[in-house]
Amino acid sequence: MAAMSRAKDQGDSWATISNHFRVWQNRQIPIKAGLVRCPTRVWETALSTLADMDKMIKGVAFGDYWNTLMNLALTIAKPSASKIAANAK
Repeated sequence: MAAMSRAKDQGDSWATISNHFRVWQNRQIPIKAGLVRCPTRVWETALSTLADMDKMIKGVAFGDYWNTLMNLALTIAKPSASKIAANAK
């Protein structure tokens, strides 16, 4: 998603992006909606967060991966929703 979002930022059309990344026809609508909903920085942060979660799961890094996963899902679902989760603690 981060690479697709960067391509969108560079002015590539959706047809070009979906063909280049081989997006299946039945997945095009939700993926395009995600690209519209979240800016590139959200997708790039998501990649970094997933790498951190991988380290948590493997025991290499400390943290609560379930809370991290919840915050990531909320951020992707609605970029301002992560603030709601942070206030709920």
